[in-house]
Amino acid sequence: MLSVPLPSWQNILLACYSESGLSDVEKHWVLEDEKSYWLTRSSWSLMMLVLFRERFSHDGVVRVLIPDFYCNEALDKIRRENVELIFYNINEEMQADHSTCIRKIEENRVDILILTHYFGMEAKQGDFVELCRKHGVLLVEDATHCLRRMGTVGTFGDVVMFSLHKHFAVPSGALLVIRRDGPTSLLMSGRSCSLLDDVYRNLCKVPPHFPSTLIWIIKRSLQKLGVTAWLKSFLSINDKKISTSFNTSPVLDIISKRLLRAGLSNLEFADQQRRLNAESWCDLLGWIDNSRSFNWQSSKTSPYLWILTLKDAHQAELLYSQLRSLEVPVIFWPDLPSEVSNNVTDHLTAVRLSKTKLYLPIHQGLSEVQLTRVGLKIKMQMIASWTYQALDREKWEHYWLRALDKNYLQSWGYGEAKIKAEGWKCERLLISDEFREPIALVQILIRSYLGVVTIRRINQGPLLFSDSKESRSESLKILLILFLQQVRSEGGLTFFSVAPPLLERERTVRKFNSLGFKHMSLRPWTSGILCLSDRSAEAILRGFEGRWRTSLSKAERSGIVVERCPYSKETEECLLEEYKKLMKLREFKGIPVDLVVELLRNKDASLSVDVFKAYSLSGDWLAYLVLITVADASFYVMSVSSESGRRQQAPTLLLWKAILHAKAIGCKRFDLGGIDRDQVDGITRFKFALKPKLYTLVGEWRKTSFCILPLN
Repeated sequence: MLSVPLPSWQNILLACYSESGLSDVEKHWVLEDEKSYWLTRSSWSLMMLVLFRERFSHDGVVRVLIPDFYCNEALDKIRRENVELIFYNINEEMQADHSTCIRKIEENRVDILILTHYFGMEAKQGDFVELCRKHGVLLVEDATHCLRRMGTVGTFGDVVMFSLHKHFAVPSGALLVIRRDGPTSLLMSGRSCSLLDDVYRNLCKVPPHFPSTLIWIIKRSLQKLGVTAWLKSFLSINDKKISTSFNTSPVLDIISKRLLRAGLSNLEFADQQRRLNAESWCDLLGWIDNSRSFNWQSSKTSPYLWILTLKDAHQAELLYSQLRSLEVPVIFWPDLPSEVSNNVTDHLTAVRLSKTKLYLPIHQGLSEVQLTRVGLKIKMQMIASWTYQALDREKWEHYWLRALDKNYLQSWGYGEAKIKAEGWKCERLLISDEFREPIALVQILIRSYLGVVTIRRINQGPLLFSDSKESRSESLKILLILFLQQVRSEGGLTFFSVAPPLLERERTVRKFNSLGFKHMSLRPWTSGILCLSDRSAEAILRGFEGRWRTSLSKAERSGIVVERCPYSKETEECLLEEYKKLMKLREFKGIPVDLVVELLRNKDASLSVDVFKAYSLSGDWLAYLVLITVADASFYVMSVSSESGRRQQAPTLLLWKAILHAKAIGCKRFDLGGIDRDQVDGITRFKFALKPKLYTLVGEWRKTSFCILPLN
């Protein structure tokens, strides 16, 4: 994986003979009424502005107000001039600290103010436009991390600086754009334009540096051929040295111009691919605890690098070393100016961000295959130091209390019911991270055939301990599944299948495919949830469709009696007999009868199984409903009703009483226990009438492996 995109062979050939004019490709950066100058690097753009502003300076000193989170190398050229650099603070979101910035403008006779669009994120202009207009300060938008003008980028400054060589497969290329309607309007007067042209002509008296461009083309060609080992020692030249050599001349050579023309042909693809690659990195590393990554899906601009913020410098260094060992081109940024790094007290945020943020490439040259390959290496290394331990009942119950989003399929009682009813074995594990901190709990069902074929199945697990953002929880669960797939106590052929509690999304499917899992043809689980917390019973009822409420009123007027039944043999026999009839009549395969029996007989404290019965005043049964409650969630499992009960709307009344019961015991959510969206029958319409929040899970996935000896 490379940190920069590679030019295509076609573009390399075009660099030898194609047209070199750039005026017709400027439209993405330069508007019709604006002026532009092409240079090799943006450090030359900044140099131009300093030399220009020097003519207007009263005492010969140009005072430049710069964010303290800034690359020192970009300031090398202007340091040689009569310049005073003043640094203002940025905040945690990499936005200018308005109060310190305003104070420094008012205390110093500032000539130039630089606002930076970091990594493509839009800088908030705030009061700076009016402030610069008031004090005659040249407002510079540093858009060197921006692919092009997007959102508010390039809409409020006097000047905008772009660095195209950072985004495209070109050796050099920077664009300085002069806006007509900037806050000071200094640059659009006749004298200013003439002066800028003079400064530009004087800078461009230095001839272009052809050797650097030729070396760049040779190096990129070798990289495309995969000659990386020899390349490391090739003339002892690296990208840093090549980049530095372009600092000797601001003039774009003809080969660079031709490469720019060819490389700027598909901006839309570059923007789209960068966003996809940013999302891929989020999938690969977004699970890391106490870390944050910027959400580019909600941004109007295109990302430059993927940013991962770690909780402290130590964690950042550890992850940096791990990624570097896998040859992932991760970097820290920036190399802070000495005025900042030597004065930590005044620039605490900038120094901390420089030590806790990591940056990874997302350029359009990266393919999904490359990221998948690297991602698998990263994941395998991350989970290499994870551990697991089998839990007895006492320890399981202890950790069960800490687990989030519990469901009955992962409960101890459900596992015991599967053992007794269907002959499965059950393995309950606690997974801990590299710091021996517990991160998840899981129950695995196991069935072995002749000692050589084993099925290991996880249903609605694993369960996490820490409350994380949805995207991070998803990535961590998939990482845990990869870990658990390798945990096995049996030799021979193993079919590992998992139906995780993850929503059906395209990116989730991509993650499982990238890990070698195959999607099974079973229909993904779809259901609906009613939110019970923070709503009265009346408010919940008002949320249902009118016809459902009408059915409920009819049932209540008919004198139906509803009670929550304690377990009895009579109740079990009646319920199961009617359940068998229902499955035969409607030709569906529901919960196995033997499993229902064991669930009804359940005595596990973590799994509450309630049977609600509706009967007439004469004592005739009308309907049964089974409700399972785990922690703060209740699950509508099954119901049966007689013909008389259906006429009197007994199922409607039973379900409403079950909902009220769930709310009374403190449940926050009520799951309707499955909805067949493809078959709109009476049951589906009945559940849809409750207007639940629908969800569909990603389905069941399987991976097959073979080994002679157990892996644990």
